[in-house]
Amino acid sequence: MSSSIKKLLLSCALACAFMHSLAYGQNQNALERSINLEAQNAEQAVKTLAREFQRSVFFQAEDIAAETTNPVRGIVSLQTALARMFEGTSLTGSLTKSGAIIVSPREITDTSGGQDDMKNSVLSVTSALAVMAGNAVAQEAAPIEAAPTVEVQEDRTLGLDTVTVTARRTEESLQDVPAAMAVVSPEIVAAQRIQSVNQILEITPGATFTSLNKGQQDFSIRGISSQTEGAAGDSAVATYIDNVAIGRDFAKSFEFFDIAQVEVLRGPQGTSFGRNASAGLIHIISKRPTSETDGFFEATAGNYGLIDASGAFGGAIADGVSGRISVHYDEREGYTTDTSSGRDVDPEQNTTIRGQLLFEPSETFELLLRGTWSQDDDGSTVRRGPDCTIPYLGAPFGDYTEPCDEWETDASDRDNLTQERTIISTSAEAVWDLTPGVRLTSVTGYLDAEMERSQDIFGTPLDLLISSSVDEAWQFSQEVRLDNYPANEPFQWLAGLYYYTDDHNRDGDDRDVLPFAGPFATQSMLMTSNKTTSYGLFGRAGFDLSDRLNLTLGGRYTIDEKDFSVFHSATGGVASIFVDPAEDPVDVQIKDEWNKFTGSASISYDLTDDAILYGLISQGYKAGGFDGEPSTRLAALTPFDEESSTNYELGIKSELFNRRVRLNTSVFYVDYEDLQVADFLPSGAPIIVNSGGAKVTGFELESVASVNEYLQLSGSFALMDAELEGEVGGVSVAGNRPDNAPEWTVNLAADFTIPLDGGSELGLRADYTARSDVFDGPFGDVDTIRPEVHFFGAQVSWLSPDQDWEVAIWGRNLTEEADVLSRGPVSTVLQSPTAFGAPKTYGITLRKTL
Repeated sequence: MSSSIKKLLLSCALACAFMHSLAYGQNQNALERSINLEAQNAEQAVKTLAREFQRSVFFQAEDIAAETTNPVRGIVSLQTALARMFEGTSLTGSLTKSGAIIVSPREITDTSGGQDDMKNSVLSVTSALAVMAGNAVAQEAAPIEAAPTVEVQEDRTLGLDTVTVTARRTEESLQDVPAAMAVVSPEIVAAQRIQSVNQILEITPGATFTSLNKGQQDFSIRGISSQTEGAAGDSAVATYIDNVAIGRDFAKSFEFFDIAQVEVLRGPQGTSFGRNASAGLIHIISKRPTSETDGFFEATAGNYGLIDASGAFGGAIADGVSGRISVHYDEREGYTTDTSSGRDVDPEQNTTIRGQLLFEPSETFELLLRGTWSQDDDGSTVRRGPDCTIPYLGAPFGDYTEPCDEWETDASDRDNLTQERTIISTSAEAVWDLTPGVRLTSVTGYLDAEMERSQDIFGTPLDLLISSSVDEAWQFSQEVRLDNYPANEPFQWLAGLYYYTDDHNRDGDDRDVLPFAGPFATQSMLMTSNKTTSYGLFGRAGFDLSDRLNLTLGGRYTIDEKDFSVFHSATGGVASIFVDPAEDPVDVQIKDEWNKFTGSASISYDLTDDAILYGLISQGYKAGGFDGEPSTRLAALTPFDEESSTNYELGIKSELFNRRVRLNTSVFYVDYEDLQVADFLPSGAPIIVNSGGAKVTGFELESVASVNEYLQLSGSFALMDAELEGEVGGVSVAGNRPDNAPEWTVNLAADFTIPLDGGSELGLRADYTARSDVFDGPFGDVDTIRPEVHFFGAQVSWLSPDQDWEVAIWGRNLTEEADVLSRGPVSTVLQSPTAFGAPKTYGITLRKTL
């Protein structure tokens, strides 16, 4: 790690520690005391409380004389004690900046004309006295009689809502989870036009992705990604949809709609979720059916011919039975234009239907059935050279010039370059409350997916490299968990069993290379098949060592079995770059097994009612596998080894200034062993090998601030230093950054609400997302750099008085940043084909809430 990065990491950590300590110092009400107050007269209660916390107290005697407070018992902060004392009464307790207690009527209404003007003058003077009083100790003498002004009142309506998550398989506050994670709400999904997992990662600190098309996605968290798209490889970042792991990469990208929230867990996982992961986990949670009738309809029109419509409706069907149906359709023209024909080469169209039935025959049992059907009918994603010329491809062998605009191409005129995908999935989730506090959960999942795709790798009329393939996969999973609840029990435990199997066939992958030069014309045919079977035993136990200190231990044992077959053959002038002629065809069947125990340990300490300090050690694992495109029998028969990771993390989660600011920070160090990375054959095809490992050090910050009732600010920042170790293909990669490892990421947003006459609201939103450059290979080649990007988005919305109609005008990538989604070498033509993301888009959305 460079010294400058080390200094910057240390500076960030110290700055955040200072911010937490400053807020802690300014909020001495967070200090806790052992309190035992019975229900009593309010005046006596507040005076006793002030003595306990050594504070001044100010009130107007006639306001509190007739009021009786609630009992307050236990170890509590001053803020919590005041809230409990006056809950359900006509009084409220607040604090000045210096910590003095102010007791006043819950609502102050000016109905007395000039009399209140004089009274307010007295209140202002008294408030000033309260501030000057500082931390003076309350005395036995009668208090100064006065009431607070608005400036010193505590406005609890501005407090941030509690974010409930299920990261540890039970419902609990985000702030209580001793691990770094991000939560994306449906409001953010709508405001930023998030339509895929890729866009979720764009706004997650320390995360990014590579995307060739919907079927070739590579997610990265904390600098580590999967590196393999073959039938026998696994992902470093696990993806879950409604508690079911999605095993194959080409089935992980889908349209977002009717979403409850998305949870992104950073770092190794496995002791709470059934499927293991070495880098992180993404969990997409759909909105569940309830007995209450609700729904929505939303329609969007935008540039590039965008038409997007979605809706949902749900409610009670019969006694103890509820349902929900959700439907989505979208289509758009292509972002990229073929300059030869004028046609769009990458249009998209998607239709998705999701149905859910919830059976609740008793208070101790529920069964939730889900079914989803999704179909994509897209044009091919066009890749092109990053420059305006491709060397040696002109006639007869000069440079070839192509359009320089990122969203223009001189593409092949073949009309069969398409991407079609169908996904069908079902799941059954049953929950039994066996005894009070003990429940059994069963999650059964099934998925069937198929994708056909053809791509022009270079985007020229020469048909230099046309790649086609057909993927077919099905999977079945069964998870059974036994745990106790709720999450605030002094001893929490969970035990689970997991079974997973999938069959993945990838056939075709035909490549027609250099057809304009007859002697060099080449065709490669590849057929692979793999069956994966995985077994897991996992558990976790948490112990409250004291009222403030918790220790949690977890463990997991995993067995992965893979049965792989491959047939690879090539004919033509340069067939040897695909398959060794002496061994053509490569026809191999092989099986292997990997197993691993991984553990986790966390300790958390409640600094206050609203802040925790935690430390975490967690281990992750990704099974070995087989190369998807071997050129020799030896390569086909040689599996790559398992990958393992150990994460060390220290963090603080806090809610400050009466819960108006949420500030979560973490520093981490991840040690990877036998990291699976991509090497490249002469054909440009990636093969997976194990490097010596990797070291990733980083700092993350996430914050939300309710500035006032009109303005909310949010943001996240990550700083990382990731370095590979060892060799890849006999070439040292030590010190190089891994694939998809940004040095920094930033996400900022501001939401401003303006009340209008009649009760409607005008909403203004602006957001900014950026990341540093990243590499698409382990060798640090200039040709594989994806440049730094900066995205700006904005939205203006109108919400009706009843909050059931909303109209929004929005824009994304307003500066039209050319986002390179992928770059990969193809050495036969000395070029790095490049795929670009969406240009500037804008539109209008109408939403009706039922």
